[in-house]
Amino acid sequence: MKNFFFALLICLGAWLPAQEKPVKKELTDPGHTHKSIKEHTPRARDFHAVGHSLFFDLNLAPLKPYTVIKNYDTTLEYSRVAEYSFYHISYFLRFNLAQPSNEKAFTLTLNPGVGLGMAQSKKMKGFGVFSGGVYLGWETGAGSTYRSAEEKGNFIRLGVEYSKLPLIISSKDPHSKEITSWLSPVISFGFRKENVKQNLYETNFKIGWGFPKANDANSINTYTFARPVTFRLSMVIFLDH
Repeated sequence: MKNFFFALLICLGAWLPAQEKPVKKELTDPGHTHKSIKEHTPRARDFHAVGHSLFFDLNLAPLKPYTVIKNYDTTLEYSRVAEYSFYHISYFLRFNLAQPSNEKAFTLTLNPGVGLGMAQSKKMKGFGVFSGGVYLGWETGAGSTYRSAEEKGNFIRLGVEYSKLPLIISSKDPHSKEITSWLSPVISFGFRKENVKQNLYETNFKIGWGFPKANDANSINTYTFARPVTFRLSMVIFLDH
């Protein structure tokens, strides 16, 4: 019997330590309860993310007036290229220029991307669009800094975007005069949220616009609505935060 109790004590001694739950290491910063703090290196201010857009990417080039001569008659016509992407992928590189607090940042963002879709006008058909934006922004909450303890966040960014379409021309009238590349001011805004696995997602709205202008064609002063327009709704996945 003594041998039995002695063996039981040995088994209990081996079993009890195995049942101890691991203790979660507390962060030195009391403002953080659910995520690690990155070291203070230059990389602690840059963020990387990939954006995906399905059927929510529209690009309208500026309206272009041009003259057509037929049978000694001169007429004024207009044309513009329109592109609708069924899929658009973009890359976000953001750098925090200033961090007033753990939950706020003044930022610089680069956002190049490529859209897959048909682009056409009265005189031209093609495929694809390239866009590249540069933004200054204000970020709050989750994803604003690496030291943020929030699970939700918001942002607004103002900038300028370069657009080029189509990337591949399938057919074109030799007399076509469409505008296929332009710069326009843009605004981007949205919100961010962490899921249960602490992955950070961002819903991103982007709207770009140009300005109407007067065009003097054939000595006829015409006021045309030449505003380029771009719109995109993207789901952005942070690669690190």
